[in-house]
Amino acid sequence: MGDLMKDDNKTKKQLVHELAELRSQNAAFKKPITGSKSYELVAEEANHYAESIVETVREPLLVLDADLRIISANRNFYRTFKVTLGETIGSFIYELGNKQWDIPKLRELLEEVLPEKEVFDDFEVAHNFQDIGHKIMLLNARQILYRKDIGAKMILLAIEDITEHRRLESLLEESEERYRRLFETASDGIVLLEKREGKITHANPATEKILGYKQKESIGNKLRDIGVLLDIGDFQTTMQNLNKIGILNYDNVSVKTKSGQHIYTDIYLVDRARLVQCNIRDITDRKLAEEALRKSERELKSKTENLEEVNAALNVLLKRVEEGRIELEEKILSNIRELVLPYIDRLKKTQLSDHQASYLIVIETNLDNIASSFLYHLKLRYLNLTHREVQVASLIKEGKSTKEIANLLNIAIKTVVFHRNSLRKKLALKNQKANLRAHLLTFT
Repeated sequence: MGDLMKDDNKTKKQLVHELAELRSQNAAFKKPITGSKSYELVAEEANHYAESIVETVREPLLVLDADLRIISANRNFYRTFKVTLGETIGSFIYELGNKQWDIPKLRELLEEVLPEKEVFDDFEVAHNFQDIGHKIMLLNARQILYRKDIGAKMILLAIEDITEHRRLESLLEESEERYRRLFETASDGIVLLEKREGKITHANPATEKILGYKQKESIGNKLRDIGVLLDIGDFQTTMQNLNKIGILNYDNVSVKTKSGQHIYTDIYLVDRARLVQCNIRDITDRKLAEEALRKSERELKSKTENLEEVNAALNVLLKRVEEGRIELEEKILSNIRELVLPYIDRLKKTQLSDHQASYLIVIETNLDNIASSFLYHLKLRYLNLTHREVQVASLIKEGKSTKEIANLLNIAIKTVVFHRNSLRKKLALKNQKANLRAHLLTFT
């Protein structure tokens, strides 16, 4: 019997079976045999061993008599269901703990199934207990005859609390369902690989859309067989690295589709315990867009450089034009001063009529204006001035009155007044007290 206790790997069913056998042996040893004390010692030893088995079982365990009264229970029963030895031993099982064991399914098992079959295994029962809440239990029972002489029977009832196990199963099912939905609806191609050789076990619809291989064509093959030209070196070494890191990614992996088209992808290997999840993301459009952007940037840079060269050439040209303009102006001014004005001075010394003298003054004034910067600055700032307004402005600047301007230009006085008002408006002097001649003098 000592050898039996050393085996830690025995199942609960084996322990219950051994206990039943020992109970039967113990009952046999207790039969009255005259003058044989050794049988009583053996019986005591067997009983002790039986009780040890009861306490060894990790799950709650009850021993019931034929009337379903509790004659023994292990510590795990008391601990799990929060009852004491005093309120347990001798109690009718249905009355134990405020009748929390009065479970219809348990009644059916103990009163109908067990008497007929003498055993039941793995019956699942769900019940709300007053002290410990909702529990899901797995019941195993044996009915044994331990006093053949009088037909006495007992029931061994083992109770396994699988509430947490069922909760985890439910969570796992929910997680698997969520993963399945993600797997089926993902835009990335996803294939699952077994870890020994890297063969494909599953492939989602997006894989077929990206690579062109149907699921049945992918399963059982390796990545290279479906066009994924991923250089991962030794597969087992890669698996060891993946186990340590959890995820490996490979950028810009060339993939050849079933139709022969080459596309660019990003590949992610994710450790999924027994399998490897391989995500295949098609980045061809992004790569083409990036290349188009780089090409546009190169073209823009080239055009910018060309534009800078053109601007530099234009600046040189404008500089030369400006230099030519200045040179021309200087020549014109020099010619006016040296070739025209001296003759005007000579004419002024001759006998001239009043009209001739006035015209000569106008000619001299205009030549002076040309030689000065007045007309240039005036036209530069006020491009909308008419030719007549420029003439009037020039004479006003020289201090001529309205009547004198009318005589010199051979126009009516009211016309001169009109041009004076137009000049004030265009020079932003309307409704102001500023003197028109003083303002025109600022353009010299």
